Amino acid sequence: MYPDAFRQLHDILVQNNGLQSTGDFPSVESLTLFLWGVGTRQCQRQMADRFRRGLGTVSDKFGEVLESVASFADAVLRPRDAHYRTVHERLEKYTPFFDGCIGALDGTHIRAGAVHDMKVLRDAWAVRGFPHPPQGSYYLVDSGYAGEAGYLGPYRNSRYHMREFERRRAENWEEIYNFHHSSLRNVIERSFGVLKARWQMMQGVPHYPRETIQDYFGLLWTAQLHGGVETSNSRYANEPMDTCLACRKFD
Repeated sequence: MYPDAFRQLHDILVQNNGLQSTGDFPSVESLTLFLWGVGTRQCQRQMADRFRRGLGTVSDKFGEVLESVASFADAVLRPRDAHYRTVHERLEKYTPFFDGCIGALDGTHIRAGAVHDMKVLRDAWAVRGFPHPPQGSYYLVDSGYAGEAGYLGPYRNSRYHMREFERRRAENWEEIYNFHHSSLRNVIERSFGVLKARWQMMQGVPHYPRETIQDYFGLLWTAQLHGGVETSNSRYANEPMDTCLACRKFD
């Protein structure tokens, strides 16, 4: 992370999201410890050794920063227009067939347990503030999610994934639809790849309580953190960001 991006993120978390210095542990050090841990997939004992701090103190500080970043994501990860009255410019070539599409939803595997796609989604629905699609809009989902209003999946029993069309083009309307559906939804799969490469903690969570993983280690805050470090203009702190919706899936 570049120094300017780090300072911007630190100032935002301090001013808006409750990150504080305590005693002889400054907030800058807390954020540094957290970013090093999630960026290089370190357990808290390794953080304690690296920063020469007590294990209990490291655990407390890691949790405090985690809550602060989660609060940051809750405040910023929202659409610019909650009613989606315009079609995104990247969807114009698909108009009018996918004009109601407002995003993509998918799961990724984090080695910490196992649960089905729909169980994760239903748990997410129960969270206050879950961004349900408004009337007439929908998320693109894969066949792992049951047919629900507002969640548009592909045709079953037809070719779907992009690699399946490399040698033979789509041959009927169902395959044509699946090809375009897959090409649109592929953006979230690419995002998972970028995020896992940057935040190695997502490749496997080392020695954390399951409740900590479930409560905090979602892609919402990670994606927002990724957006923050990629943005040099501080305006992102006060403007909502369009985003793909991601669910966690532990394996």
